[in-house]
Amino acid sequence: MKPRPACLPCILQQTFRVARQASNDDWTQRKVLNDVMKALGETDWNRSPADVLGDAIGKAREIFRAPDPFAEPRAEVQQELAALAQEVRQRVAAADDPFALAVAAATAANVVDELILRPVDLAAQLWAGVDDGFALGRIDQLRDAVQSAHRILYLIDNAGEVLFDAIVVEQLRQAGKRVRVVARGGGLLHDATAADARDAGLEPPASDADPAAELIPDPQRLPDLLELPHGVLGTPLPPTHKHLKEAVAEADLVIAKGSANYETFTAKQAKVPTVVYLLRAKCEPVAQSLGVPVGSLVLLRSAGQPRTGVIKRPTADPNPPPTTA
Repeated sequence: MKPRPACLPCILQQTFRVARQASNDDWTQRKVLNDVMKALGETDWNRSPADVLGDAIGKAREIFRAPDPFAEPRAEVQQELAALAQEVRQRVAAADDPFALAVAAATAANVVDELILRPVDLAAQLWAGVDDGFALGRIDQLRDAVQSAHRILYLIDNAGEVLFDAIVVEQLRQAGKRVRVVARGGGLLHDATAADARDAGLEPPASDADPAAELIPDPQRLPDLLELPHGVLGTPLPPTHKHLKEAVAEADLVIAKGSANYETFTAKQAKVPTVVYLLRAKCEPVAQSLGVPVGSLVLLRSAGQPRTGVIKRPTADPNPPPTTA
């Protein structure tokens, strides 16, 4: 996905949030915004919105000398959502279709970033999203992709949201899949880091046996939890991070959570396996690119052969079946 005009004020607003979190000084906040606006005038707009935003946030961090200004709010969100995640886990355990409910809840939870920015009744939004189901895509598209995959790369998005991703990953690992998780490296806003992922239980204990070990020549070559470099938003393509490059090369399926991963994966052609995007279309540019109303849940499976680098949007089913039991 390439930036649209509406992305520009959003990038400035996100930058201002970083500036306000790092300092109460008006002069310094104005300086940050002025410097970012100058840089945006010279930026490469053929990149994804996530790439452009990542640069803007990086400039703000540099001026304020604040490597990770939202570290404390992220930790608070993680704690705040623990009880709701436990409720989801209990409902999944009792569901007729646990996988469908786990995926729907994790996708509906792709709104927790709002908790850092403003008060949100997340429980109400999550269960409403589960009840409404996917505006684009069907759970069977993901189920079929999972059934034919042995090694899955799961790209997480937000702190707090990872508590719900963990429930999906548990379902995948219980089905005998080797799942590697990719976290962000800090320095952003609400994005989940490796520490957040560990707190959610996304890194299996080293003593656990790998049910798919026989499928991998050297199962210890890559860790099960990978961390992107500090300040990188989305997932860079083609991968330059050594471990990420190897993980993408080994994966049969990538499950990409959130808008930033959707934006970066669809902005460039790259040799990647089959990708399934799970997200809420929270802004107008993303919603327009997907052809859904703002706020909709989306399950978008890449079309075409794996590793062709061509990602096509499938035709929406006008009468999709329910995604949960």
